[in-house]
Amino acid sequence: MRSSFSLGKSVVACCAVLLLAGCFIEEDSISISPDGTVKFESAVTVTDAAKKIAFADAEKTAKTLLDELREHHWKVTETWVSKERPYQLKVTGEGKLAEVTGGTRLYSLTQVDAKHYRIHFGTPGSEAEPSQRRIAFSPMDAGGKTGVYTPDGKPVTQIDTVVPTDVYSIILPLAAN
Repeated sequence: MRSSFSLGKSVVACCAVLLLAGCFIEEDSISISPDGTVKFESAVTVTDAAKKIAFADAEKTAKTLLDELREHHWKVTETWVSKERPYQLKVTGEGKLAEVTGGTRLYSLTQVDAKHYRIHFGTPGSEAEPSQRRIAFSPMDAGGKTGVYTPDGKPVTQIDTVVPTDVYSIILPLAAN
């Protein structure tokens, strides 16, 4: 049986700002534990060079998307590091793969079986207003494995540039007998 989950993490919060501002820089740090707990920290800088976005609008949109994360069982906290251009938002959070249901605009996570998931990461923006997103994964074990793999089985420690069509696997270790 296949289930669909959303790894909405801070990026959904960031999406709020991103959709408003167009050009943004996002850096995510994600760790996935062997039991499927996901912890993240995201730093988003909204450059808004054209000065089109009022802080109140960015804050309102971020709140809406953070509430969406919470509705999907994510525990998130946000801190505005800068409320002046460039706006900077830090979001931290935690959730379990098996408990996060639904979908978001920034992640699509499908459960293949109890220990295997497929995920692709999104990044809002347009050709006219490009965005940058980088994701680093922390090791889940002493061997340095992150639990994230390319389609051909190579371990992933970092995605320098998110490409929405790229698909990755999350494979949790089997329990020791």
